[in-house]
Amino acid sequence: MVGDTRWTKTQVKKLSKSAGELQEIAEMIRKESKTKALYEIQEYVEKAYPLLAKSWDILKDLILESGRPNASLVVDQIVKDVAPVEIGFNEKGWFRLKMSSLPPKELASNANYIRDVLYAQLADYHRNVGIQKRFHRCVIIFNHIYRFDVPKKQYRDHDNIELNMVVDAIALYVMEDDGAGRCQHYYYSSPGVENATEVYVVPMEEFVDFIQLSKSTESR
Repeated sequence: MVGDTRWTKTQVKKLSKSAGELQEIAEMIRKESKTKALYEIQEYVEKAYPLLAKSWDILKDLILESGRPNASLVVDQIVKDVAPVEIGFNEKGWFRLKMSSLPPKELASNANYIRDVLYAQLADYHRNVGIQKRFHRCVIIFNHIYRFDVPKKQYRDHDNIELNMVVDAIALYVMEDDGAGRCQHYYYSSPGVENATEVYVVPMEEFVDFIQLSKSTESR
């Protein structure tokens, strides 16, 4: 598609349209936030996710089809700049990944964006620090963290698409096998300073230790 000006113009037009719609939502959020708490205007935030994901897909295609030799590196760098992810191992040797947001309700329509973020960040960590596949039988744990001012009735169920997407990404780097016989899933929600999604990979024999530690942390 390099040099196809019609395709480029079409993509830029789509990007401009999405940007305009995002601007309208941002203005609505700005107005509503003056008199309402963030959780009360969450519907507007949720509307922005599909547009963000759509804009990202268009922008990524424009960069990758530009013909520049380092296009994929540019895409990865953009992901790392706009969607930082904390990755590492804690003092107990458990793998931990934290995204500074909650996944959108309609995750299926945003799958490419979330997937690009996870794979780019994990690949970058692996290049710079190095990750060995160390978990043979483990539990992958999801924690949706909600701001303290969000009522518990606003907490939502964890999404199977989210679960599978994150498991696939993490399994590539830190797990020998993500089959049912070797990997079990556990998810819960907790209050915190800011909305976030936290994921742990813990050996099965240490899962009880994780539960006890998480309970003691919540009770503080």
